[in-house]
Amino acid sequence: MSAPDKKRRLPLVQAGPPPDEPDAEDRPPWHWSGIGAVATFLVWLPLAAIAAKVGARIVDRAELGVPAPADAKMVVPLSAQLAFIGLQLAGFLIASLAGGFLVGRFGGKAGPKEGAVGGFVAAALAWALAAAAPAPGPGAPTWALLLVLLGGLGAVFGFFGARLGYARRHPAEKPAPDRNV
Repeated sequence: MSAPDKKRRLPLVQAGPPPDEPDAEDRPPWHWSGIGAVATFLVWLPLAAIAAKVGARIVDRAELGVPAPADAKMVVPLSAQLAFIGLQLAGFLIASLAGGFLVGRFGGKAGPKEGAVGGFVAAALAWALAAAAPAPGPGAPTWALLLVLLGGLGAVFGFFGARLGYARRHPAEKPAPDRNV
């Protein structure tokens, strides 16, 4: 005769939720606009730090070759200033694309519209933080132009990022089109 098996047998874990629990509700699409804006900021912050470091080196190297009068505070060539601004803008555009991609890829019913809103909201928040800085800055027309430019670029890159993310979804994850039109 064989000895009884002293191993403890555990029940198997079932693949799905128990039948008495309802399915989890999907987030409304507008929630993903905020998620996209937060994701844009989370990607943008390290990129902005890297761009600032690289931009500072560009400015330092450019200052070495420019003779400055003794009474001048600092002379930075226009090319170095544009490179510094361009690096920061490139970081923001990459972050907007990444935030839009997240919305498009994992956003359930959300799509390019919500990705564009997320990119615009991130740009508007960054603009508001910069405009509220206590340092003297450009006048109101320049700030308005910056909001339109940065907000528009953030929206466009968020839109295309969401389209790219939506294209990367598994076919089973794509919502069915409404036929009630």
